Amino acid sequence: MISTAEFRDAGAATLRNAGALLEDASLLFRKQKYARAFSLSVVGLEETGKALLYSIAALDILPEFRKRLEQTGRENPAHDHRLKQLYQEYVGIAMWQVGEYMQILAQEAGVFVPVTDADWLTELFAALIEDPSAETLTKPKKARKVLGSENTMMESIADEKKPDLEQRKQAGLYVDLRSSLQDFERLRRTLEAEQEWRSLANAVQQRLKKKGAGTPNL
Repeated sequence: MISTAEFRDAGAATLRNAGALLEDASLLFRKQKYARAFSLSVVGLEETGKALLYSIAALDILPEFRKRLEQTGRENPAHDHRLKQLYQEYVGIAMWQVGEYMQILAQEAGVFVPVTDADWLTELFAALIEDPSAETLTKPKKARKVLGSENTMMESIADEKKPDLEQRKQAGLYVDLRSSLQDFERLRRTLEAEQEWRSLANAVQQRLKKKGAGTPNL
């Protein structure tokens, strides 16, 4: 059995690793090693997705999913590359939703209101768990199917537009992790600080109870 502290440590470690991968990918890109830069950047994106999975397990808001993350072998969602890639994409959408929500709050208040890491992350995890896509994201077979259909669509669009080699290089051979990691700094800080983590865990539980959100049958 994996403890909450171990899940937290794993989440923080994967985010630190993603930061290191960003530095390596950026260096390779400047050296015009585009294929290698692409490979490292994709692994980095998977690491951010895995950090979210570990964080959800540490918050214990999806108990059945946490049990799956305690398994070994292929049944463990953290070992599924496509699941991690797809989850990272959905996290990007959720982050955008949180940003929009925070802007609305600031407009209603009429003044700039500083947002704590716990408040921001509470909105993020609530958006992720309450989304109907949560069931799809936590089931590897569905994740492979969804990502496969998305890749087919993107390949079709690419063939249709037929961009030149420079466009292909910029669009397909390098993924910039910097903006994503800036957002994830909130999560890394919270995972590493006991008081902030307790504030987040309590806020997430209260938020889900208040909204009466049903836990997906995962």
